[in-house]
Amino acid sequence: MISLFYMNDILLTVLLSLLFIGVFRLLYVKKNLYQFALGAFFGSLAEVICIHFGAWTYTNPTLFGIPLWLPVGWGIAVVTIIRMSEHTRK
Repeated sequence: MISLFYMNDILLTVLLSLLFIGVFRLLYVKKNLYQFALGAFFGSLAEVICIHFGAWTYTNPTLFGIPLWLPVGWGIAVVTIIRMSEHTRK
């Protein structure tokens, strides 16, 4: 989705949010909400810091040099990585 819709921040944010909500409703684990929030916050914070120091830039930044959809993407990534690591330990 990101590679297809990165120029439309609102559409991509809505699509990624719907993806997370849909998967969360199917595979509900309460701690995933906290993981999502922490990943969205700290992942975005790291991006803002890197952008501030000139490490990279985004084509279509919306807020603080990052696109609107990026916090949702970070949240999904963190939850996915944690769930995959928990699954492989079983």
